[in-house]
Amino acid sequence: MIPKTWAERLEQDTFTEQDISDAKEWPTCAVGELKGIERGLNTGYPLDIKLALLGNQFYLAVSDQSMGRARSIYKRIHEQTTALKQQAAEGVP
Repeated sequence: MIPKTWAERLEQDTFTEQDISDAKEWPTCAVGELKGIERGLNTGYPLDIKLALLGNQFYLAVSDQSMGRARSIYKRIHEQTTALKQQAAEGVP
């Protein structure tokens, strides 16, 4: 079975135990998914401090079953990863 994306999981009524487990690890959390971290290749902390903080907040929201808060944080993670990808494309450090 192909794992659901976080966008799909955020459409559910509640988070599963697998969702909570996935939210806890960088490669399988929303940050890893949106930033494009390969499963099993990069298990370290994100280099961008804003993403690191958002990722921690996302995990707490998922583990607390706070769907609304998780959706809001996911949106912010998406915005930050988009900005970082844009900066990288423009050659901005």
